[in-house]
Amino acid sequence: VASAGIEAGTGVKEGAAVVMEEAGVPIADFSSDAMADFNASDFDVVISCCGCGSRLDGTNFDPAAYGFDFDDWNLDDPPATDPGDLSEYRRVRDEIKVKVEELLTAIKTKA
Repeated sequence: VASAGIEAGTGVKEGAAVVMEEAGVPIADFSSDAMADFNASDFDVVISCCGCGSRLDGTNFDPAAYGFDFDDWNLDDPPATDPGDLSEYRRVRDEIKVKVEELLTAIKTKA
């Protein structure tokens, strides 16, 4: 499992850190790595969370060029939708949890 962004070095938004801490997952000290630092052939599944999957075309993570399964979850960006309230962060956190559980079930089913 790895986590990366199109651009590296972006810190975790404070609201995201707060709601993940509520769920027992401390992420405040994390930052994103660059996708360019990873080798696409090392992955079976690649997930884009922000609807930016088309930005992978022509990169070292172009889904058409490698044999991994790809899905774009197109999650909302809480700071853009509700910067003064943590309810959107909580909603997206809970949506991610459901999607991850579904992904794990799908992976286990394939195995």
